[in-house]
Amino acid sequence: MGYRIKTVAELVGISKGTLLAWERRYSFVVPERAENGYREYTDADVERLRRIKRLVEEGYKISEAISLTHEAAAPAAVVAPSSVEVGGLCQLQKELLEALRRYDLTAATALNERLAGLSFQQRIEQVFMPLLIEVGERWAEGSLSVAQEHFASEFCREQLAAMLISVGYGPKEGPTAICATYPGERHELALLSLSVRLALTGYRVRYLGADLPLKDLCDTARQVAPRLVLISVTMPAQRAALEQYITTLRAACPPQTRVTVGGPGVPEEVVVPRGVAVITTLSALIRELNDL
Repeated sequence: MGYRIKTVAELVGISKGTLLAWERRYSFVVPERAENGYREYTDADVERLRRIKRLVEEGYKISEAISLTHEAAAPAAVVAPSSVEVGGLCQLQKELLEALRRYDLTAATALNERLAGLSFQQRIEQVFMPLLIEVGERWAEGSLSVAQEHFASEFCREQLAAMLISVGYGPKEGPTAICATYPGERHELALLSLSVRLALTGYRVRYLGADLPLKDLCDTARQVAPRLVLISVTMPAQRAALEQYITTLRAACPPQTRVTVGGPGVPEEVVVPRGVAVITTLSALIRELNDL
């Protein structure tokens, strides 16, 4: 999943019409096409567009700016790892976990900088989410202390939050998505990663974070009338309490709002009102978001 054209226009600071005109006239950026026909831009595309915009603002003609970026990129192009290099990413993930286990922030930061050639989706799917799963497993088996687990999780949280900030929480004119966790839920890393995905697909994310009281969530939903409300439940929830929570939330949202509740903490056979999607696994939730 790459960046949609609206998101790119927001990130670069140019209009969608200008971006399309530059593509047609100069063909210096050739985005891929998703199955639905939408353009998908890479991180490298966004960075190049930013450099061109800066040069134009400094007084260069657009053709000159494009030539200058060609020259600058030629000797030191950054090539994103391909699918055949997954082994290298696995090794980097192991080195990153070891650095975090030692509380070595300098080494962890240097390893994170090596991910610069990857899209945000690749960083999330191939590095940070597998890393977080392993951190949780090691903590459960006793090979990582609570302090080490907290240090590693907070480092990953900072990187995911930086991605969400970097994409500007999605385009300003995109449909609104509210993202929060179930009350009492302190684990928000999966929610953060899904929020980045939503922003990249064109949603304007309102990230409300962990342990959000239901009343505040309902008040916000009434105020902003979102297209989507996404609730993460990673710790086991009591079935009756969750059903009441979902029913109250659905009633507070406008009819056109899509409510999705997901995560491993959702009990089986939970009964929900019409207009609510309940998903129990992260992979299924990702597929749900890809279909939005």
